Amino acid sequence: MTKRCIPACVLIFLVMAISWTAQAQDPCDNDVCCVNAATCVVTDKETLAAITVDEIIDVANCNIQLGTYVTGGNGLTGLAPANYPANLCGLSFSLTNETPAVALNDLDHRWLQSDTIPKVVDFGAPVNSVFVFVAVDHGPFPEEGIEQTVWGSDSPDISNFPQGWTLASLTTIWKKGWEDPVECQGQDNVDDFTGQYSFPGAGFRYVATHANFSISIFETPAHENWVTFEDNSGVPGWQSFDDEIDAIGAPVCPAGTVVADAGDDQIGTVGQDICFNGFNSTGTGLSFSWDLDGDGEIDASGEEVCIPCNDVSDGEVTLFVTENCDCSVAGSTCACVDSDTALYSCKGECGDGILDAGEQCDDGNNIDSDGCSATCQVEVVGGDGCTPGFWKQSQHFDSWTGPFTPDTLFSDVFEDAFPNMTLLEVAQQGGDGLNALGRHTVAALLNAASPDVSYDLSVNQVVELVNQVFPGTKSAYNALKDNFENFNEQGCPLN
Repeated sequence: MTKRCIPACVLIFLVMAISWTAQAQDPCDNDVCCVNAATCVVTDKETLAAITVDEIIDVANCNIQLGTYVTGGNGLTGLAPANYPANLCGLSFSLTNETPAVALNDLDHRWLQSDTIPKVVDFGAPVNSVFVFVAVDHGPFPEEGIEQTVWGSDSPDISNFPQGWTLASLTTIWKKGWEDPVECQGQDNVDDFTGQYSFPGAGFRYVATHANFSISIFETPAHENWVTFEDNSGVPGWQSFDDEIDAIGAPVCPAGTVVADAGDDQIGTVGQDICFNGFNSTGTGLSFSWDLDGDGEIDASGEEVCIPCNDVSDGEVTLFVTENCDCSVAGSTCACVDSDTALYSCKGECGDGILDAGEQCDDGNNIDSDGCSATCQVEVVGGDGCTPGFWKQSQHFDSWTGPFTPDTLFSDVFEDAFPNMTLLEVAQQGGDGLNALGRHTVAALLNAASPDVSYDLSVNQVVELVNQVFPGTKSAYNALKDNFENFNEQGCPLN
C-alpha cells in the first residue's frame, strides 16, 4: 500500500502482520512468461488490488513536477478521449500530428505512444517516485492502466536499454486517475488506474517508460490464468506491445516529509519466520509496501511482514512508505515516498548435523563439553597441537598413531578431496584454499589420534568437519583451515 492523496484524507488502515511465501514451483520460472527477460516484470491482480486506491491524484492542488521530454517513443500522437475537450468521458482516442514534446510535456489529454523504444523524460534532479499519467482507450483494467514498466537512470541514453537503467517498483495504483468530472463518474475513463512507481534511495534524474511486453499480469499469484482480451503476446500472462502516456510527473516533497524505517537487520533459523516492521517510520497517515525478494516487485503491504526461512540463505527487503496529505489546500505535498532496506540471513539449526554459515562445528547434538558446544562453536578442551611441519618430518614418523601411517591414503579416512594422495603427500603440499585445509587436516587428524597430545577435537570430529565442507567453497575451506590451524599451533608436547 502507498500514500493516498485524497480531498478528505480520512483513511483507516488495517495494520497486520503478513506472512509472505515465495512459490516453490512457479509456472513462470525460467522466464517462460517473458518475451524479453531483461525487462520483464511478472505480477498478478490480487497483489495489485492491495496497492490500489479508489481515489484521484488531485493535480489541481497537489504539488507535482512534470518531466520534460528527452527522447524515445514511436512518434504516434493523439488525444484521449477523442475530440477532447468537447468530449470528457469514456474510452476513445483521435490521432493528432504534433511533436513528441508537445504530446508528453503537459498534462492535457495529449499522448505519445511507444512500443519497442522507451520514452524518456528529464526532471532536472533525482526523483524517487513518479506518476505515469496514462491515456487509455480500451480495457481491460487494471491491465491497460499499467501496461508499461518504469525505469530510472542518471543518463538519458537508451541505446543499450535496459543496460544502465534501474527498474522502479509499482507502489500505488490510483483507480480514478487524475481527474473525475461529475459527468464521467460511474464509467471507465482514459486516466483510470494511473500507476505510481518508486525507486529505493534518492532515485534518478531521468525516467523512462517502456511497453514492449515488459509486464506480464495474471489473475492470482499462482500465475496460471490471465485475461486474454487485448493480450498482445504469445507467452503466458497478459502483455501489451504499446502504451500511450499523457505525461510523467513526480511529487514535490521537502526532505523529511516521510522517513521509512524497515527496522534492524535480522537473523533467523531455518523453519522459523523472520519479521520486519515499519513501526519507527515517521510521517502522517503512513501506508506501507514491501519488496521482499529484491526483484523490484511489490510482494506485500501492511506495517509488518514476515518471511519464512525455508533454507539457508541471505537476502534483503525494501520498505516503501508513503504519506497521506490534505489535498484540499493548494500547493500540498502529495504521495511523498521514502524507502529503507534491511538485510536478513536464514541460518541452519545448530545440532542438526549440518555445518551451516556461522557454525564452527555441528556434531548433531546440543551438548556442551564434547568438543562442539551447544551453540555449534568448537570448544577448547585440550590445549596441545603439533603443526603440519612437525608431522611431515621423517624423524617424527614414529609419533604417528595407528591406524594412520604416512602411506595411508587420504581417501581412506576422508572424502576424496585429494585423489590417490597419501596423508604424507597431502601434508607436504603447498598452496592455499583446499591445499592449506588439507595440510592442517592431516595435522589435526594425527593430533587427535595421538594419546600423547591433549587435542581439542576427536578423530571423529576432525573427519566430520572436513567431510561437511568438501566439496564446497574456498571461503568454507579457509574458515575450517583457520580453526584447525589455531588448534595445531597451540604447542607440541612431542619430541
